[in-house]
Amino acid sequence: MESHVRILGWLQIAVGILSVLGGAGLMVAMIFLTGAMTARHEGQPEAVSIMHGFFGAVIILLLICGIVGIGAGVGLLRHRAWARTAVIVLSFFYLLNIPLGTLLGVYGLWVLMSSEGERYYHQVATT
Repeated sequence: MESHVRILGWLQIAVGILSVLGGAGLMVAMIFLTGAMTARHEGQPEAVSIMHGFFGAVIILLLICGIVGIGAGVGLLRHRAWARTAVIVLSFFYLLNIPLGTLLGVYGLWVLMSSEGERYYHQVATT
C-alpha cells in the first residue's frame, strides 16, 4: 500500500500543477479576449460582464483545486493525517471530471478508503 500512497501523492501534485497552469492560461486568454469582446460587443457591455463572471469563476475554481491538490499531494508524501481527508474530498470532485479525473478519483478512493489503505495510512500518519 505504501507504493500506492506514494503514486497517489505524485498524481495529486501533477494534476494540481496542471490545474494551476490551466487557470493561469485561461486568465491570460481572458485578458486578451476582453479587448476583442469589448470591440465586438460595443453596445452590449453585459456580454463582456457575463464572460468575465463565468471565466473568473472557472479560473478561481481551477486555481483553488490546483493549490489544494498540490498541498494534499505533498501531505500524502509526508504522511500527514489531514492529507488523507483532503485527498478523499478531492477524489469525489475528480469523479465528475470524465474520463481521467474519474480514474484518479476512483484510484484515490480505493487507496485511501479500502480497509488495507486505511490501516496503512493510520499506522504511518503524523500530525
